Amino acid sequence: MIIFDWTYFLILQVIVILTYYFKRKDKENQPFSKIFPTKIHFVISNAAIFTLCYLYNTERQLFCNPVPWTAVLLVLFIISFLSYPFFKGKKHLLSLLAITGGLGIFISIYLILFARLEYLIFLAFNIPIILIVHVVIRFLKKKFRTNFFDALYFYPAVILTPFFLLYQLWLEFKSLTSFKKKLFLLTPIVTVTAMVLLSLRINYVVNEIKASPSDSTELIKLIENPIDRYLTELVLGAHWKYHTELCLLDGWRPPYHDPVLVSANKILNPFSGFDQGTTLPNANKLYRQLFPDNRTNFDCKCAKNERLFDLN
Repeated sequence: MIIFDWTYFLILQVIVILTYYFKRKDKENQPFSKIFPTKIHFVISNAAIFTLCYLYNTERQLFCNPVPWTAVLLVLFIISFLSYPFFKGKKHLLSLLAITGGLGIFISIYLILFARLEYLIFLAFNIPIILIVHVVIRFLKKKFRTNFFDALYFYPAVILTPFFLLYQLWLEFKSLTSFKKKLFLLTPIVTVTAMVLLSLRINYVVNEIKASPSDSTELIKLIENPIDRYLTELVLGAHWKYHTELCLLDGWRPPYHDPVLVSANKILNPFSGFDQGTTLPNANKLYRQLFPDNRTNFDCKCAKNERLFDLN
């Protein structure tokens, strides 16, 4: 049974350890100095965490493949986040980094909400291990009087990735000027507002499709609007093309992950499965009629291992 791919983890842990060893005497005044001695520690540690999360998702298809616009935003956020300590004092560039940095708030909370109870159970199993690691690190640091052993916090940081990211974003937020703090907060506010509005529109699209379950003639007018076309394609592709719920043990998941559809799940059906509100009659047939040039057959499995746990 695998919960973690230890090969990837050990390689990246060694990289972090080497960073802390060769930079063990260095210390800088930078926004993340409470947890990282220097900017290099910050970049290497977080890059290792993000890399491991990517590899783990590739191996275990937790989130499947992000749609292109989501992948672009993720890369943009990661680059801006890792770059932030190096551009202190550059006003115009920091304004841009504050805007993209605020995106991390939405990303972190989204990950927590999408992972749901399964992630909390995973945390419950790991909290005792994390506490033991913390006690051991504190003992070693006190005995040898060095920050080198902070490299061993890599495991807790990976397990707590969205929470650890939120804490770092809080440190970034505190280091900003008043105006840039407003820019930082503007991004998650705008993002959540957009998700709510798109979810309400998805609800309208669902009702329109239910009103014409066997005939695509009326729906052709609907998809003349680019936004409605995008949302209609999502709705008709729900459950077989687009991820809507985290499922760890079924061995199959839709290949694509679009946060708009998942957010609509949480907003429109917070206490029930998304399929109860959006499973539509003849969805696959309507999809083929309305989007004849789009693929409808996919090679799923979508990752190297179909299940989170290896059952045999």
